[in-house]
Amino acid sequence: MKKIVFRVDCSDKIGYGHLRRCQILASYLENDFKILFLSKDKFEIKSSYNLTTYSNLNSRETIKFCERNNAKLLVIDNYNELKNFSFYQKINKFKIIVFDDFCKIENAELIIRNNIFSKNNSSKILTGKNFYLLNYSLLKQYDSKYKFDITFYGNDLNKKFKILEYLSKKYPKIKFCLLMGLNVINKDLLDLNNFTVIENSRPSKIFQILSNSKTSILPASGISMENYFLGRNTIMYIDSQNQQKIYESAKNTERITQIGDLRNIFKTDLMSEIEKSHKNSTNQILGINPKENYLNKVKSILN
Repeated sequence: MKKIVFRVDCSDKIGYGHLRRCQILASYLENDFKILFLSKDKFEIKSSYNLTTYSNLNSRETIKFCERNNAKLLVIDNYNELKNFSFYQKINKFKIIVFDDFCKIENAELIIRNNIFSKNNSSKILTGKNFYLLNYSLLKQYDSKYKFDITFYGNDLNKKFKILEYLSKKYPKIKFCLLMGLNVINKDLLDLNNFTVIENSRPSKIFQILSNSKTSILPASGISMENYFLGRNTIMYIDSQNQQKIYESAKNTERITQIGDLRNIFKTDLMSEIEKSHKNSTNQILGINPKENYLNKVKSILN
């Protein structure tokens, strides 16, 4: 069985999104290939995969690892490694797939730009809804006990307390949910009367909450794409520079209201957004089959 190496890191500092999408891609390929993970960090992984960690891992060590294990494919989801991508281009012993969030890589065998809103006609660039990486097992874990008017999600929400306090006071009858992810909760957040704070939110719980919220205030990232996938309304904002590409590609998309900087929420009528959700939201999940699409692409470059 041919071997595939995933080069990815994850930590509280850089987040778990890179690992998550690599694990989803690995799950698409695991029946046809032997899966190996290579990282600077230790993390939980499926028992059938192998995880190797090096604290001082660099591009040279990654290449040596692939050669020692006779890997036929290296999947890179690491921004620092992409900076050294010219170093990898000299290698011809294995194929390379890269996750390219910044649209800067053009010459890998396959390039994954995990953006459900984008369109591309290139056969080597995997993007748009037909290649959006999604764990379908999460869709079976809905729970109707989570019912909210508006769900709010973002990085370091403690620093956004003034915005949250404003929303709580202006809309006392709206039932808010605050998804905290890995953030440490500021006690003041717990004092907002109409906010339910849910910390350490795993993907399964996030799906449950999004699917049962009338609309959500979300950054232009993976979570906004998943909300769109679920057929729900989104108020989309930009939380960091690397979200610009997703934000731009989502313009004029049904069920998405774009406000740019989050501070523009002060100018947004949330009651009208909730009303709009009654007309626009759908419980129909986008009908796509990325697993088969990815498997066919990977097999085509390894044949």
